Amino acid sequence: MYWAAHIVYLVTPFAWTGEPIDYRFLLSLAGDRFFPAEPLFYYLNTAWWYFGLLIQLYFVFPLLFRMLQKIGPTAFLVITGLVTLISRYLLLCVFHVSGDYVQGAFFGCRLFEFALGMVIGLYLRRDRVAFERRLFSTPALLIGVAIYASGFLTYHSAATYTFSDPMFTTGLFVIVAHFGSALGRIRSIASPVARVGFYSYGLYLIHQPLVFYLGRHLRDTNLLTFTLIAWLIIPVLAAISMELERMINAISEHILGHSSHEAAKPLEPGQSVS
Repeated sequence: MYWAAHIVYLVTPFAWTGEPIDYRFLLSLAGDRFFPAEPLFYYLNTAWWYFGLLIQLYFVFPLLFRMLQKIGPTAFLVITGLVTLISRYLLLCVFHVSGDYVQGAFFGCRLFEFALGMVIGLYLRRDRVAFERRLFSTPALLIGVAIYASGFLTYHSAATYTFSDPMFTTGLFVIVAHFGSALGRIRSIASPVARVGFYSYGLYLIHQPLVFYLGRHLRDTNLLTFTLIAWLIIPVLAAISMELERMINAISEHILGHSSHEAAKPLEPGQSVS
């Protein structure tokens, strides 16, 4: 789907932002959005910045997974949290490098968020009911809101900005999880919202140049008209991206020779990986 987004960009000239199609396009196509950071990190479509970060995190995942198994969730979060904060502090306050590295061009600066996701996955596998009971409790929501709100205080200086991304993403995860759970209890909208969420990856990859194009042509309209048009455009973009992602998934499964959904099925009790 990431490759398909590059093709979409090439065949939609109205989405062109003025940046040339050069060697960076090939590097981006290969997944390199992180080195060299300044010319690549936000190249062509700024929404693609995270892909290079994921590539780095996937490379270190086996090491992180073994580490989690050996030292346990608490120590794992402490160590990865320290690595994250030290990395961010050194790049921000000691070496004064490009902010792109702190944003995600260097995986160490966003390691804690990935590690937190690994720990959540571990607890869900151990006892999903118990973990969700704690996650969706009122105290957890209040803590999440407090962490997120406190994140705004980190904009005071470069040193305090060291804590910014870990705080914002941790707090926002809890808030969004509660919001999603609340939507899930409203039967009339639960199914369509869940479907859009399932295909949100494609929407994320292709939306930005199209939204920017429309924004440039609507900048002179009043707020009410702009809002109404935006609410009409959003479902259209969602529908287009969903169909595109379905098509790409079908092609991928045909090439790979098996269904990705089958491969993602959880193991039955007593079943082992061969």
